[in-house]
Formats: sequence, structure tokens, C-alpha cells
Amino acid sequence: MQIFLQGRLKSKPEIRETRNAKTLVKILIEENDNERDREANVVPVTFFAHAANRAKELQVGDLITIVCHLNGTRFETETGEVRYGVQLIGEKILVEAAVKKEIATR
Repeated sequence: MQIFLQGRLKSKPEIRETRNAKTLVKILIEENDNERDREANVVPVTFFAHAANRAKELQVGDLITIVCHLNGTRFETETGEVRYGVQLIGEKILVEAAVKKEIATR
């Protein structure tokens, strides 16, 4: 299942390395629908491999569209309780060219 997210990069990309010395980048994308009376929705997305190298170049405020897939997670607590979650894994990043040009002229 593919999911498309569109919004602005909220903060500087967080760059790390996996145990296998592979690049991992985490970003926060913010969607703010001005027509609704609610807080902005901030979503974390994780990138690996080639997509991580692209994510490292993003700048705060960039308007981006991300192609992602869902990754189910499973965690067992010290008491043996099993908890489940979901993670968004970014596959492709599209940066709006008009926004990049606008940011460059500021």
C-alpha cells in the first residue's frame, strides 16, 4: 500500500547511521489545512538508502510530497505485554520547484 503525504518540512532532517553503517534520515512533515479550525498535523517519516540521501538535502519550509509505505512494528514490554505500532517509510521525495525558487530568492 502506498501513501502520499504533502506538506512542509517542519525541522532539519535528523541524520543517523544504522548498525550496518547505512544512512537513516528522519524528518517531520507538517500539514496545515488553513480552511479547518485545528492544529497542524505533524507526521514523522523515516528514509533509508537512496531516499535517505535525498532527504538529507531538504531544508526547513520545503513544500514536499512523499511517497511512503506502512511498516508494522511490534514491541514487547518488560512485563511481557505486546504492543503494536506503525511507521511511515519514505520511498520517494518530490520537492515543489516553485517553492525552491522562492526560498532561494529570500
